[in-house]
Amino acid sequence: MRRYFSRGIATDSVNVANQFAEAGDVQKVRELLEPLLTGGAKPFLFNIVLKAYANAADLLGAEAWYRRMLSSKVSPNVKTFGKLCKSAAKAREPLSAERWFFRAAERLPVSSVQLGTLLDACKEDPQRGESWLRRKELLNLDLPKSSEASKSAAYGASVAAWAKAGDLRSAEMAFHRAVREGGVSSRLWAILLDAYSKSSATEKAAEWFQAGIEMQLKPCAVSYTSVMDAFARTRDSPAAEKWMLALIRDGIRLENPPCVVLLGSWAKMAEVERVEAWMGRMQAAKVQLDIMAHTALISACAAAGDAEKAEAVLQELCTAGLEPDVVPHTAVVQAHLRSHHPERLARACNAMERMMGDGIAPNALSFGLLIGGFASEGHTAEAEDWYARMRWNIRDADLVAHNAVINAATRAGDAVRAQLWWERLEACELLADATSMNTLLDAVVRAAPEEALVCYQSLKGRSRRDMAWPTEVTFAILMRPFALGGDLKSVDRLWQQMVSDGIRPQPCNLWAVLSACANSNPMLPDTAVQRYQDWVQQGGSTDRHVVSALRAALGETKLKKTKTDRLPCAAVGAPLGLYSPIGVGDSQNKPFHYVGSMFGWTLIQI
Repeated sequence: MRRYFSRGIATDSVNVANQFAEAGDVQKVRELLEPLLTGGAKPFLFNIVLKAYANAADLLGAEAWYRRMLSSKVSPNVKTFGKLCKSAAKAREPLSAERWFFRAAERLPVSSVQLGTLLDACKEDPQRGESWLRRKELLNLDLPKSSEASKSAAYGASVAAWAKAGDLRSAEMAFHRAVREGGVSSRLWAILLDAYSKSSATEKAAEWFQAGIEMQLKPCAVSYTSVMDAFARTRDSPAAEKWMLALIRDGIRLENPPCVVLLGSWAKMAEVERVEAWMGRMQAAKVQLDIMAHTALISACAAAGDAEKAEAVLQELCTAGLEPDVVPHTAVVQAHLRSHHPERLARACNAMERMMGDGIAPNALSFGLLIGGFASEGHTAEAEDWYARMRWNIRDADLVAHNAVINAATRAGDAVRAQLWWERLEACELLADATSMNTLLDAVVRAAPEEALVCYQSLKGRSRRDMAWPTEVTFAILMRPFALGGDLKSVDRLWQQMVSDGIRPQPCNLWAVLSACANSNPMLPDTAVQRYQDWVQQGGSTDRHVVSALRAALGETKLKKTKTDRLPCAAVGAPLGLYSPIGVGDSQNKPFHYVGSMFGWTLIQI
């Protein structure tokens, strides 16, 4: 942190003000510096206040303070305009950032750090940032002669902008340009690795890690964490663990971020013992594990449905004085919902009540999980009650939770109430999504199958152009009554309509075909086997529900003659499809969707 030493100035007040400026606390900075701003104040005092406005992303306040600076007859310097440019960048106002950048360039040649600030303002428009990099010669700015940190700041902003826009190819090109012009650094390398990590591009992340090593860039914990995160996002925990072991082998000091990534990866796989083993190893290495690391253990317990252990870990956090926030408390609620205890819903409610009793405000995910739990059992009244409590505590409506209430009415067989809650979407200023449409259609199919196609056409006419609907789940819902009735011809007709609409069939649709074969009179075992084999040969995935339908279609006699165990993916333990009764996500604040199917609805993480 910079310290100020000037004759005639209370340096202690200035240094404290600078600390508050770094935190963006404008009010505290002004209170400390106001007594010093009279009688020929120096520009750097006004610049400290501008720094506070910049870190608070308050462009209007910064511009008003600049006008006061001029009225006080204090001459601005290049740093003054740099702070104003930073204010515009933080506020994501590229035009204002460019204006203040030009004001700085009128006085003195700007630095590459200031150019990096301008590129930060262009993160929403990477092409605009690229144009500024190409114009650097016109600005008397020679990036290759700048310091490594300055060059990295400029090119890093460009790589980050392209990565944020999802254009990883352009991000690579910006990185290569930095290499050619001598602006490459470990920080820039880490930005590119992070971009591939967030895109779950594991092969690319590993490839670029090796490329950085060949460029003699020094890897650090951040570099390894980015690659680990890429594998963690794809649920490849063994690979993430190998990268952690490589980090340790290379003598890099263990820190909390990579530990949290690895623990979170194993937590998603419900590997409680693995998480505990790694936590023990990290604590032995004297890593100060934060609340998120301990939350990973609770999440692992939640994924495994071990509510008692999740409660015990939460209690240990409270006893250790770590003050758990809403995330671990929500994980405990999830653990109860995933358990097989007959009173799981009541216990989840108690966990939620304890959270609120401890003064911790539940978030939309907390309420959404609980509402989804009641919805899965068709308890409409309880789902509506908790939705009302969510609106009272959070105020803003939540589409996922609203869809869950529609689902509760659907599971209860109350199509009228489902329709009522669907109509309330507009009153809550929520836009219906594919889940909303599928849930209402499912309610109608359950209550009056003969009206399904009429309802489908009505919803199709009300769908928005920017919404991807209908989906494969939509057709699975329409196919279900025909499948249960053994009407293979109608199921095939809907299949052909789905394909003609450009929708790729999924396992839920294959389930309908095989179920129609099973329920047909007489049964159609040969047709079921042929359709299943065609599906597998074309690369289609399957799950235990598909295999169950296939076994039902074959019948006892045919089953003994057919070696289904040799068919690809025919094991009962095959990966579940989206419509299967899987769990309710992990404890982190991530988006969730309720996905409909012939087996009901479930909450899945995306």
